Amino acid sequence: MKVIKYMFGAEPFPNTKLGRSAGFLWTALVLLAASICVGIISLYFGAVKFGYPMFQTYFHVWGLAALNILPISLLTFLFWFMFGRAGLSLAIPTAVAISFNIINILKIRLRNDPFMMEDIKLASEAGGIAGEYNLSLSVENWLGIAAAVGIVLVTMIITRKCKLRRKEGWGRLRLVGSIVFAAVVVLLWKFVYLNDNVYAATINNEAGINHMSNVDEFQSRGFVYPFLHSYKEAIDPAPEGYDEKAAAAVLAEYEDADIPEDKKVNVISVMLEAYTDLSRLVDNQVVAEVYAPLHEIEAQSVSGNLVSNVFAGGTNQTERSFLTGYSHLGSFRTPSNSYVRYFTSQGYTAEGSHPGYEWFYNRSNINENLGFENYYFLENYYCNTPVNQDTLIRDSDAVFFTEVVNMMQRSISETGKPYFSFHVSYQNHGPYDTETLFRPEEIYVTPDSTGWSQESCTILNNYLAGLADTTKQIQQMLDTLNTYEEPVVFVAFGDHLPWLGDDNSVYTETGMNIDEGTTEGYLNHYSTPYFIWANEAAKQVLDNDFVGDGGYLSPNFLMNELFDLCGWTGDAYMQYTQTVRAVSPVTAENGSYLLENEMTKTPPADAAEVFQQFQYVQNYRRKNFEEQK
Repeated sequence: MKVIKYMFGAEPFPNTKLGRSAGFLWTALVLLAASICVGIISLYFGAVKFGYPMFQTYFHVWGLAALNILPISLLTFLFWFMFGRAGLSLAIPTAVAISFNIINILKIRLRNDPFMMEDIKLASEAGGIAGEYNLSLSVENWLGIAAAVGIVLVTMIITRKCKLRRKEGWGRLRLVGSIVFAAVVVLLWKFVYLNDNVYAATINNEAGINHMSNVDEFQSRGFVYPFLHSYKEAIDPAPEGYDEKAAAAVLAEYEDADIPEDKKVNVISVMLEAYTDLSRLVDNQVVAEVYAPLHEIEAQSVSGNLVSNVFAGGTNQTERSFLTGYSHLGSFRTPSNSYVRYFTSQGYTAEGSHPGYEWFYNRSNINENLGFENYYFLENYYCNTPVNQDTLIRDSDAVFFTEVVNMMQRSISETGKPYFSFHVSYQNHGPYDTETLFRPEEIYVTPDSTGWSQESCTILNNYLAGLADTTKQIQQMLDTLNTYEEPVVFVAFGDHLPWLGDDNSVYTETGMNIDEGTTEGYLNHYSTPYFIWANEAAKQVLDNDFVGDGGYLSPNFLMNELFDLCGWTGDAYMQYTQTVRAVSPVTAENGSYLLENEMTKTPPADAAEVFQQFQYVQNYRRKNFEEQK
C-alpha cells in the first residue's frame, strides 16, 4: 500500500538513498510515458485534412513517428533537469506543441497553408486576421486538447512529491542532466531535423496524397517534424557582408516614377508550361517546321531567349523572378514588394489565372502576397469551363487563351481601369508518355526518318504535338487582340525546358547540347523563348513598332525590357536594376553571369562589385515591405 502511495504522490518516497533513487526512476518513467502520449496526440493533430487514415501511416514510415514525438520528450527532460519539477517540465512543451498544432489546423482549414516557423514572426498580423474567420474547432480537436491537459494534470499530481531539490543533493545531477540533454537537442537539431536528406527519406508514400502539394507533403510528415525543418526557410540569411543602411541608401538614390496617363496600355503576360524552341538544339527539318509559326510570331515582336534558373521543373522560380525582379527569391509568405504592386499603384487592375490547382506552389496565398487583386484557378473559375482534370494537361490551352482575353475585356468594361494580368498555362506539362501518342494523328519524327529510338520519338511526338497546339492558340489570340481598339501589349515566355526522358535520354540521343560546362550548353540548358508583342492600337499609343531582337535576359530583367519598350521609367527598384542589367542581362541564382557573350561564375572585380550590391539591394527590398500608394 505504501508503494502505491509513493507512486501516486500521496506520500513522498523515503528520504534514503534507495528511496530517492526509486523516486527519481519513477518520475522519469512517468515523464517518458506522459511525453510520448502528448507526442502521439500532437501527431494525430498533424493529419489535419486526412485524419485517422493518415495518422496510421506515420507509424509505417521508418522513424517518422519518433521524429515528431522525440522533441517533446527531450524538452520535457531538459526542463525537468533545469527546473527540478516534473509537472512544469511536461506542461511547457505540451502547451507549445498543442497550441502550435491548433494554429496549424486553423491555418490549413482557413488558408490551405501550414503553420511554418517563419509564421511566428507574423503574430501581430495573424491577430488582426483571426477576427475575420470562424475559428471553431472540431470535437476531435477538443477531445485531444482535453486529453493533453489531463495528462499534464495527472503527471503533476503523481509527481508532486518528487522534486529534484538542490538542498537534497540533486544539484550536480541536474547540472549534468541539463548539459547532456541540451547537447542532444542541439546535435539532433543540426544533424537530423535540418538535414534535407533525412527529410527526403521520410517521404510518406502510403498517405495517398498529391506529392506536388506542399500542404499535403507537410501534413504527410506530421506537424512537429516538418515545422522544425521549416526553420531553414524561415532564417533566409542575408548575403555575407550585407549592410541594411547601405542597401537602403542605394535605392534612395532613385525616385518612383509614374506611368504617364497617355501611355497606360493594357498588359497581358503569360508564362507557358515547358515551352521551348527545340529547333535551335537539333538539326531536323520536320522539327523546324513545327516551330515555323512561333518564328513568325517572333518576327512580329521583340523576341529573345529567357535564361531561367531551372530545368524541367521549378516553374514558380521563373514566374516569381519575373514578377519581382529578383534573381534570389524568398518565400513570399508575407506581403511582398513586387512589380504587381507597382501596377496597382498606377491605377491598374492586377489579376491573373492558372487552370491548375490553387495549392500548386502555394500560388493562392503567394499571389495575394505579391499584390494580385484577383487570381483564378481550376477550383474557382476553370471548373466552370470545359477544362477539367482530364483535359488539363492535353487540351486546356484553347479555353485558357480565350479566357485570358475574356478576363481583360470584363475588367476593362466593369472598372474602366487599365489592366495588368499574369497567367500561367498548364497544357503540355510533363512527363510525356513513352509508349502511347496523345495525338495519334500528329507524328513528326519516327525511328526510320531519324535513327532515334521509338521511345525518344514517342516522347518528342507527344511534346511537339502539345507545343504546336499552344502556338496555334497564341496566334489566334493575337489575331483577336489586333482587332481591338484598346491598346494591348502581350508578353509570353517559357518557364523551363521540358522533361525529355529519364536522365535526359532524348537530349542525349538526339545530340542536343545541354552541357552546362560550356556557354553554348549552359544557354541551351536554361533558355526558353520570350516575345513581347503589341497590337496596332498599342503601337500607336507608345510610338513603337515592337519588332527586334531582345537578346538574352534572365527572368528578373524581362519586366525591364517591357518597360523600356513601353517608354516607362518604373519605380526606384526598376530604375536601379537597369544599371545591373547594363553590366549583365543574365544574373542567375547560382552565381552565373553573361559577360561579353560568355557565361562565367568569376566576373572581374568591377562587375563582381555590381552583382554583390545587387544581392544586397534585393535582400533589403525583399525584407522591407512598403505598400505602394
